[in-house]
Amino acid sequence: MSTEAFLLEQLSQPGFHPGDELGSKLGISRVAVSKHMSALRKKGLPLVSVAGKGYRLEEGIVLLQQQAIAQRLATNDVPQPAAIHVHQQLPSTNSWLLEQPFFHNQAVICLAESQPAGRGRRERQWHASPYRNLLYSLSWRFGNWPGSLSAISLLAGLAVAESLEICGVEQVQIKWPNDIYLEGKKLGGLLVSAKGEASGACDLVIGVGINHQLLDEDATHIDQDWIDLQSLGYQIDRNLLAALISEACIDLLPKFEQKGFAPFVDAWNARGLYRNEKVRLFTSREGNNEEILGTCLGVDAEGVLHLRKDNGETLIIRDADMSMRPVPGL
Repeated sequence: MSTEAFLLEQLSQPGFHPGDELGSKLGISRVAVSKHMSALRKKGLPLVSVAGKGYRLEEGIVLLQQQAIAQRLATNDVPQPAAIHVHQQLPSTNSWLLEQPFFHNQAVICLAESQPAGRGRRERQWHASPYRNLLYSLSWRFGNWPGSLSAISLLAGLAVAESLEICGVEQVQIKWPNDIYLEGKKLGGLLVSAKGEASGACDLVIGVGINHQLLDEDATHIDQDWIDLQSLGYQIDRNLLAALISEACIDLLPKFEQKGFAPFVDAWNARGLYRNEKVRLFTSREGNNEEILGTCLGVDAEGVLHLRKDNGETLIIRDADMSMRPVPGL
């Protein structure tokens, strides 16, 4: 075990941990312990240090732990992941997993406490306060490319929504094509990356970001209405939430490969944000200012969005790069 890993393991235990005792266990000086703690603090670790007492984590902080997630998964009747990786910092959990081996019908899970280069749709930066939020990715291999790859983000959204509901979060909604909403504000997002030959196996990575607690200095960079779980009074163990999302994906993905999105369409539409409401769809791609107004009817058995225009015409929307917003006053 590295020095950093040892210190984090000690800090995950309640109470203060004196620097001299930590140094004795590691065979290093108290000054060296202080330098390691400073390095962890620079990574964003919410660390409290008090002279004469030592170090502890801020109240309410529970570190991500591979063992805690693995133990939860082991208690349920789902195929176990090939590996669970927990990193203190990664540029991007999705990018990291894309470079790792893939396994047919078996997951590899990756989490990071800090993700300075995390991205959402259209390469927008994903802002998350270190050690306080869920930065999660899961890789999976299908034997063949699915008929509707875009429906994977809908399926993943359903897995996340159901996992949050198990944790006691009420009235979770999913905004087409890949956002998680609570009380009309963005709680999280999803990003699906895929690679492989069209005639062969499909390797995909499902990335999930959930706002558990956003600090003000990070929230100032977000250009849309957002919400986090802590502001609503939810104190959820991120290890439990990671395990529940993993369980749901491991359960749903083989069913999706066999039967497509049809078995899940009703559950998704029941949580669909703006369903039966007037919305506008638009794209901000360079040279394309397309905008469509209509009533959101939800998605069909292929995961395709249906929109009814005022003249009664129903449009089929397959472009998942379009954004959806409600039409004010209607």
